[in-house]
Amino acid sequence: ILMYKKSIESGVDSASCYFHLGCSCAEANQHEQAVDAFRKCIILQQDETRRVAAQNMLALSLEQQGKLVEAIEIHEKCIKLSPGCPVYVANLGVVYQKLGKKQIALKYFEMCLQADDKMQQFPEEEEEEEDSETDLEEGESDEEENVTTRAGSKRKKMEKKDNEKKRK
Repeated sequence: ILMYKKSIESGVDSASCYFHLGCSCAEANQHEQAVDAFRKCIILQQDETRRVAAQNMLALSLEQQGKLVEAIEIHEKCIKLSPGCPVYVANLGVVYQKLGKKQIALKYFEMCLQADDKMQQFPEEEEEEEDSETDLEEGESDEEENVTTRAGSKRKKMEKKDNEKKRK
């Protein structure tokens, strides 16, 4: 963290420094600082793919701060800018799951598993209005729980690959 801060203080005002600072802060559970770094990275980043990756990381840090509505808005932007990216889709599903919107979360997890490149539409939030439980309830199908578990595993694997690519 200090190395990236020193680089920025010395005049290296690059998107890459802010991105890596944000990642380091997020790993250290310093999500407020991570949010600031990712926001600066997004402003400076010229490459669209890297800007979307920074937006995704911003949304994850906001999620850690409990700012779930803002995280949803940013995850939706990521999906629109990079349709079919299963990591972004899974991340959005996780936020809906945290909000207790199980049916919407399940739809995103299913989309993630399908990795449909033509995915353009979001599930309707109206379908979920009646259901406000956070966890899967007893008696729900094993299929729902299995899809959630598989999507979560896929999310972790893809995030790891994504982070490895960015560090290169």
